Amino acid sequence: MTRKFLCALGLAATLPLSLALVGPAVAAPSMAAADQAAPYALRFTFDNGETLSAGSRVIDSSGLGNNGTVRGVNGGRLRSVKGYSGRSAQFPTPCRESTCPRAVISVPNGSGLNPGLADFSFGVAVRVTRSQVAKGYDSNLIQKGLWSSPSQWKLQLDGARAWPVCVFAGMRDGAFRRVSLMSGSGIADGEWHKLSCERTATTVRLVVDAKVTVRVSFRAVRLSDSSAVTIGGRAPVKSDNDQFFGTMDRVFVSRG
Repeated sequence: MTRKFLCALGLAATLPLSLALVGPAVAAPSMAAADQAAPYALRFTFDNGETLSAGSRVIDSSGLGNNGTVRGVNGGRLRSVKGYSGRSAQFPTPCRESTCPRAVISVPNGSGLNPGLADFSFGVAVRVTRSQVAKGYDSNLIQKGLWSSPSQWKLQLDGARAWPVCVFAGMRDGAFRRVSLMSGSGIADGEWHKLSCERTATTVRLVVDAKVTVRVSFRAVRLSDSSAVTIGGRAPVKSDNDQFFGTMDRVFVSRG
């Protein structure tokens, strides 16, 4: 299988042939606001009385029944805390040893979570501090599919400054293609930030606090994978879970 890669770090960069700079961040259309993307395929507000203990259910308010379950190992769990709006989910405290508590929210593959070639967006509101991130460490926020999967969509924070990163990967024209967008500014400042990854038939973009920070021309790849959606990490049974250690709210996936 042929694999092609495209990346962007605060600018749009097509490898290996061309380079296109992205201008100053501009306000995004209404589609960009995490709490206004509609219709939803999944929406977690954490305002439904969830305890967020290991094994507990997280209620999806999209109407499609894509409820999640808190999965933890080594005593890992989430806590319900005052958040961005109402209640939020606080993930485990920073710890990067193999025996550390780890926890994610797992959502089984379900209706609306495989958009194919349709317009699609997903995102979260997050709060993270410098003590909750580290150089060379990635924190997964929300994803479906792995790097080796037939398709993947993903939002994560990279490195010691928590740079937001969007990934879309899948098949187009008989070849596997991947695009990765990274913001030029980190968000590890202890404040709430709304992040979303968005794609149309011809464009992908990363939106931070309702401003488009990176935009790339990239024809849509097919997003279809049988794996679960995971929030806050890849899988808690893995020591390299890419565990998120901050606080999260307003998780959403659009219906496409």
